[in-house]
Amino acid sequence: GLTPEGKTKADLPTHNILFAGGMSGVLYWCAFFPADTVKTKMQLDPTFKNLSFLSAFKRTYATFGFQSLYAGWVITVCRAFPANAVTFATYEHVVRLWDRKVHGSKK
Repeated sequence: GLTPEGKTKADLPTHNILFAGGMSGVLYWCAFFPADTVKTKMQLDPTFKNLSFLSAFKRTYATFGFQSLYAGWVITVCRAFPANAVTFATYEHVVRLWDRKVHGSKK
């Protein structure tokens, strides 16, 4: 894991926290990008407007292929990695500061 042997997550260096946050964003988009693609198609393409999500997903796959479900994925993860890295690291550091301030902890 990212946590050194015998340490807690409070001991993680900032670069590990940034990496964990960035990868969480990438993995999120790996899993949910096809659903987002279909949702967007349902919102913008009149031929998909009255379909259920599952019907729209099937039609997208059948008509345009698997690759179409991930069209635009690269640029999305290029944005997601730094955005999630900074968000996650900021959250972790604020929690550490809060613990020090409120509980007097040295985390």
